[in-house]
Amino acid sequence: MNLRRILIIVALVSLALPFTAFAQGGGFAGKWTGEWSNSLGESGNDSLVLSEDANGNLRGLWSDDVPVSGQITGSNTASLVGQTATRAYDIWARVDGDRMTLQYTATRLDAAGSYSGESRFTRVRRGY
Repeated sequence: MNLRRILIIVALVSLALPFTAFAQGGGFAGKWTGEWSNSLGESGNDSLVLSEDANGNLRGLWSDDVPVSGQITGSNTASLVGQTATRAYDIWARVDGDRMTLQYTATRLDAAGSYSGESRFTRVRRGY
């Protein structure tokens, strides 16, 4: 092989490695369980089920009653929104292997005000 061909192969492999690592150890799709806490001093158990399509779109159900949707924004980050009858959520997610952290802002729709919170999850099942 000539040097140019070797350099092209090395470049292609080095570009593909981050995506391969993400697919093997990361990704947002799956069933997640964990705990949440918010700026009001409240806390509890939490759950999240997410599906992910080939275009990086996410859909799922958070805390058993909040439909969420969004987009992967980086190799391990995503932005989501969700809404119930009384709350609208802006959510920022970061995944690290089988752990995920959500930072969120909840805006009350039935009264004035908003608050922030965090959910920490461990993946219990891949896919969806």
